[in-house]
Amino acid sequence: MAIRNIDVAKDNLTFGKLNDVSYRSFSHMASFYGRFMEPHRHEGYFQLHYIDFGYINLNLDDSVNLTPKVPLLILTPPSAPHSFFTTNETTGHVLTVRESLITPIIEKLYHSNPNIILNKAVFLSFAENSEIKKNIDRFFRIIQSSIENVDTDQDLVLSHLVQSLFSYILCKREFKDSLTVAPMVNGDLTIFQNFIKLIEANYHKQLSVPDYARLLSITDSKLKDMCRRFSSLPPKRMIFERVLLEAKRRLVYSDRSINQIAADLGFTDPSYFARFFVRCVGQTPSQWRKRSKNMQHIYQDIHHITTV
Repeated sequence: MAIRNIDVAKDNLTFGKLNDVSYRSFSHMASFYGRFMEPHRHEGYFQLHYIDFGYINLNLDDSVNLTPKVPLLILTPPSAPHSFFTTNETTGHVLTVRESLITPIIEKLYHSNPNIILNKAVFLSFAENSEIKKNIDRFFRIIQSSIENVDTDQDLVLSHLVQSLFSYILCKREFKDSLTVAPMVNGDLTIFQNFIKLIEANYHKQLSVPDYARLLSITDSKLKDMCRRFSSLPPKRMIFERVLLEAKRRLVYSDRSINQIAADLGFTDPSYFARFFVRCVGQTPSQWRKRSKNMQHIYQDIHHITTV
């Protein structure tokens, strides 16, 4: 079973001619898709969940059975799978926004390491009486109002509103403190950003550091130096981290065999994939999958108990 892609435009949940923005209350989305949301992703869209009350049990990217404190923001990029269970009283808001509206903001605000937001799901809990909660509540009241009062400028209004909301969140100290962000440094940023994009496009091909250097038209040593300055990780480690992230995702969220997953990620020898995984994680792929599936079963049992 492949990880399901949910296209909010095809489900008629978007607003505007370009289908750039989907907004619904969390209760509405739960009634549409269910309180037990199966593993899925949104290709081409960032999604922002804002849970302001209740309980959520969350499987996010390669982490399972999270129970973060509410109020809560959950930001998932297009590639990140997620699933969750919520109780009937859980409330909040859900924004699903075309990535072309959000990526430029991330690349500007996190230009030394945009990969930390572009490819990895993150979440942030904060205090009930905090400034960030009060301001996010205001943003969503304005977004709701703009949707309820449809006019010819709706596309423009909505796109600017959601961009402002994402900018506000991504700029907040509380959000940045939840990440490991490399310091901003000037020079060679465009090349480094292109390296990150190349990893995303080619991580499953088992390209070497010299291969990436040739694609970027630079020397191996220059690529290593840029990665040291901008990410504090060597390029080989950056490539491995992306391969490892995808391996974890597929072990958790798909039913493909370990040999098939190894082949999908460019490993011609399944035993080499197993050694790679053990070296990075400390567990075999089958052990990782078993642990994750056990958590999924617990998760489904909770859903069954609460719905009978």
